[in-house]
Amino acid sequence: MRGTVEHYGRLDLAFNNAGTTNAPKALHEFDEEEWDSVLDTNLRAVWPCMKYEPRQMLAQGGGAFAGRA
Repeated sequence: MRGTVEHYGRLDLAFNNAGTTNAPKALHEFDEEEWDSVLDTNLRAVWPCMKYEPRQMLAQGGGAFAGRA
């Protein structure tokens, strides 16, 4: 985002999307590393964007953002 603002002077639109999965299996068959990988991507990957993009947009007077994990 910082590079976008430096180049264009503002951030008007952002869409954040992330998702991953592993081969289908019962939850009790996942090891912690597999489970953490899915959670890190699906729940945590878009959070920094969704936190800082609105701050920039509010500071500049407007913009639109959406996120989907």
